[in-house]
Amino acid sequence: MELSPAFSITSDMTDEELDLYFASCGSLSNLPTPPPAKEHTTIEKPTPNTSDLHDFASELQAQATHLANLELEATKRSILHDMDYGLCRITGSMMEGMLQDMQQVDPASLTSECGTVKAGRRRKFSIDLSGTAMWKNGVQTPEPSP
Repeated sequence: MELSPAFSITSDMTDEELDLYFASCGSLSNLPTPPPAKEHTTIEKPTPNTSDLHDFASELQAQATHLANLELEATKRSILHDMDYGLCRITGSMMEGMLQDMQQVDPASLTSECGTVKAGRRRKFSIDLSGTAMWKNGVQTPEPSP
């Protein structure tokens, strides 16, 4: 068996001669090929012009306004549908009556009607402080302490 000159330690073949020798040995198509190496490409971040940014911001604002208008119109339609489109039946006197119902003459009178606060049973605490305070055990306490 004859050894290849490429595997000899004392071989003085140049790189070009070795390339030619290995090319003549046989095809490499039956050998498995590794996947191609991934090339790392750096993507430059685009820097838009100020006018482009202004146009983009104004488009966003216009889109938000448009969506808000759509929501308002949908709300109006649902209210009208709930009222069975009865706007023509509402008169000025009805509006005045509704307005008087919404206005409260004395808000305190509503709380006394509920009975949540009993006037005669609670003591009124009043602490007259001179405006000074001191730190004790990591807590700020008013002086004089109650």
